[in-house]
Amino acid sequence: MKLSRTLLLLSLVALLLSLSALAVSAQGTPTVTFKSPAANATVTGPDATITWDSSADVTIVAGKDAKQLTEIPTGDPAIIHTAAKEYKWVGVSAGKHTVSIVLGYSNHTPWQPRTVATISFTVVAPLPKSGAAQAAQASLVAGVLLSAAVLAFALGRKLRSAR
Repeated sequence: MKLSRTLLLLSLVALLLSLSALAVSAQGTPTVTFKSPAANATVTGPDATITWDSSADVTIVAGKDAKQLTEIPTGDPAIIHTAAKEYKWVGVSAGKHTVSIVLGYSNHTPWQPRTVATISFTVVAPLPKSGAAQAAQASLVAGVLLSAAVLAFALGRKLRSAR
């Protein structure tokens, strides 16, 4: 009787394991592709919005070689775990940056077969707002001075021709 219960229990465990494996294989191989920015694009900083399509939850890895990760650690500010399909990277320094997306399991190990997409892009600093305002103001002043000079020239010619 005790042997029968043990065999029944082992059979149930084996059935559950088989069903779990079947469910994972039914999901197929996951995919991930970047939507934006384009590869080798130039992005005006200081923020960069990264978007992608994926068939599973992702981990974003910024500034590290994601292909070398055997596990996806938590607590690292350069590694973001998300189910979203967009991430706004705030305060990105000017220069070239590489971002990888790694598909992973809930236990923070990379999906097998490993599914990684990597993109590089360059962030440029925006024109400072005060610099843009100064440039606009300088253009306005130059336009006014040019108009005044043209008007003075025209009036001077008119006065000379009237004599």
